[in-house]
Amino acid sequence: MSPLAITAGSLAIASALMLPFGAYLFPYGKDISLTAWVSVVGVGVFSTAIALIFMNQLIKNIGTMRATSITLVTPIFAIILGYLLLGEALNAMAILGSVVILIGTYLSLNLSFKKRRQRRNDFNNDLIH
Repeated sequence: MSPLAITAGSLAIASALMLPFGAYLFPYGKDISLTAWVSVVGVGVFSTAIALIFMNQLIKNIGTMRATSITLVTPIFAIILGYLLLGEALNAMAILGSVVILIGTYLSLNLSFKKRRQRRNDFNNDLIH
């Protein structure tokens, strides 16, 4: 199934489930600025829909383990972009946290590949003997 179809289906179901809550909690009678509406649409389209399409395509191309490991480094990109684009402070704890995330991501990927390789070798050895 195509990543676009998976994303469209999951977003349609999620939207249908959230619609009653949105209708109930909507601030009726209050002015909502154009900026607020554009922001909501931007978050829905760019931060959710396009990101999910890319993630589903990534899962299709490289597998779930490697694709989900991409999400582990998201905080590092947030720190870097916050520093570069918003002028946020870059302190020792942010750098240390980034290093810990990178080490953890490396270990999780490296260990999972070793396990997979070992299972494949065990399977091949069983076929030979």
